[in-house]
Amino acid sequence: AVTSLSPSMAASVETSSSPNLTNKEGASLTMVSENSLESSPSLNLSPSSDKRLWSNLRNRIDVLLEEKNRDRKPIVNSPLKSQMVAGETERAKRLKNDSMLLLKGFDSVSHTLSQLSSNLDNALQGVRELAKPRTLSEIHHSNLKAEEIQRQQKEEEEEEEEEEE
Repeated sequence: AVTSLSPSMAASVETSSSPNLTNKEGASLTMVSENSLESSPSLNLSPSSDKRLWSNLRNRIDVLLEEKNRDRKPIVNSPLKSQMVAGETERAKRLKNDSMLLLKGFDSVSHTLSQLSSNLDNALQGVRELAKPRTLSEIHHSNLKAEEIQRQQKEEEEEEEEEEE
């Protein structure tokens, strides 16, 4: 189940040119994914945790691409059956973590698009209000308010001058 992100989430994402990978075999991000997914089940993301989410996604994609390239190379030793079972279990865990990470990413994109849509609706409403011609009564009322404000300011200035004397 994916919950909504907090409204304070920023939409900016910074890219890095060199991801921090600790293991050439690609298992390094299993720990990163597990920690980032299990430590905050409520998904109340701040702008900094949103950047971490996108960084984790980028790093995981890099690892998957490295694994894909490595899998194309011929394997010299065939693994034992127990190694294959352990590898499949590890692979299933990584797939689950990758899926959860992607769901968080999709939720983040969805929330950002929702905010953008809301902002566009508000801007459109503002433009419509600005495009409406003012009626004569609105103009007259506005002029009366302006005259009243000027009169009050003039009275205040006169009071200040009297106090100075």
